[in-house]
Amino acid sequence: YKEKSQLKKLKTEGNLTRVAAVMNSTQSIPYEVDKRVYETAWELFTTNKGVAGLPIEQHKLPVAPDKGSDKSIIAAHLSQYYQTKQLNDSLIGRRFNTARTLTLAGEFKDLEKFYYPVYLDFRGRMYYSGDYLSPQGTDLSKAMLLFKSKKVIENDFFYFVHGANCYGADKLSYTARYNLIVSKKKEILSVADNPIKYQSLWINTDEPFSYLAFCLDCAKYLKNPTTYESGLRICSDASSSGLQILSLLLRDKEGCERTN
Repeated sequence: YKEKSQLKKLKTEGNLTRVAAVMNSTQSIPYEVDKRVYETAWELFTTNKGVAGLPIEQHKLPVAPDKGSDKSIIAAHLSQYYQTKQLNDSLIGRRFNTARTLTLAGEFKDLEKFYYPVYLDFRGRMYYSGDYLSPQGTDLSKAMLLFKSKKVIENDFFYFVHGANCYGADKLSYTARYNLIVSKKKEILSVADNPIKYQSLWINTDEPFSYLAFCLDCAKYLKNPTTYESGLRICSDASSSGLQILSLLLRDKEGCERTN
């Protein structure tokens, strides 16, 4: 009940109204399911493709060697057998989690909109309630969620940077990331046209389903850049949060400027 005592302290010594306002603002944001990302993921998952981070059903166990085989052959077989079995055991949980995530998305995909309540942990960090399909979930989970409220993209710089981050180019400069997406416009249009046929263009990226979601959205933007309204969630995170906190505590202006 540490959290309860912290809230009481915040109420008497801090500003609980401001915290509540931030929480209420966050949980008042409406979401919807990106149906094309869901449909693509469902097809790949149910056909047991084992791509884009989706777990396959099971690996085939190795066939036992003939009776009377050399001891070294039997030992090698047993080693391979137990390694495969261990891998299969780990796949059970991953398959369940993926299936549950897709099932929830399937249940929500025809809803006009839905919301996520939030809560604070003992550190004061805010999290979304609910498992599997969550804005803070896995790559697949995050990729299947769109903002219900749409906006015209007035400046596509960080929009393209987000796409490059999903692709796996997050260590490049912002300009290099932007130019990377510019160079891939033709590929993006192909992926959006047929994600399954052109899966080789996205399944091996750093965050495959988030990149797929970007391609599907970006293709619409490229075709109508002045009026297209996007609901894509643009993610941004600190790349050196430890140094940021240290710079903040030391009032180090230069350190703050050199970390993002």
